Amino acid sequence: MTSLAVSRASAGQAIARLRQSRDAGVLWLLSHVADDVQPVGAERQNGRGRVPWALAVSGESAAGAAVLSWAERHALAEDGRFHPGVFGGASRFGAYGLAHFAIGAWLLKRFELAQRCMGALRAI
Repeated sequence: MTSLAVSRASAGQAIARLRQSRDAGVLWLLSHVADDVQPVGAERQNGRGRVPWALAVSGESAAGAAVLSWAERHALAEDGRFHPGVFGGASRFGAYGLAHFAIGAWLLKRFELAQRCMGALRAI
């Protein structure tokens, strides 16, 4: 076997492992979204900032959009910031989750929501 063939075989094995890891991660994320699309534990901490983004880039746009809509209805204030308290809007790291949320909104083609969040980030 030539070194090129070995390299291709190694690359193929690595790609297969990466896909298995991605699939396991997506299944884990989906298992942590309740039937009403509320992220599990959302009543205790801000865990929804990166979920829509992660699901969007993993090919689960419908689930990502559902979580995004849930968070828009329950966790986001009119000004585009997360509500204070468990949603993290008043914390010193509030911009971190909100930035990820805005990226998720953009990836899911919710441009008006992404722009509203970006406006809030500019004001922080």
